[in-house]
Amino acid sequence: MEEELKKLIGQQVPIKTKTGGRFLDYVIAVNPGVLILGTNADGSGRRTVLSVDSIESFTVGGPANAGAGGATPNWMPKS
Repeated sequence: MEEELKKLIGQQVPIKTKTGGRFLDYVIAVNPGVLILGTNADGSGRRTVLSVDSIESFTVGGPANAGAGGATPNWMPKS
């Protein structure tokens, strides 16, 4: 499945939220068992991490918590 997901890198995919809202995010990376989506094609803005192996996700970044500091998730490359 990971190889199929890698074909989607750079493409926008529709996401439906729990509250019924919809938005488009770009697939910016595929790691083992994890799909990473971003608001912008370059990976900037809000990022959402979706677990492929289980039903789990979390979102980081974006305007709501810009500059808030916080821990860097372990899937993010160290700069």
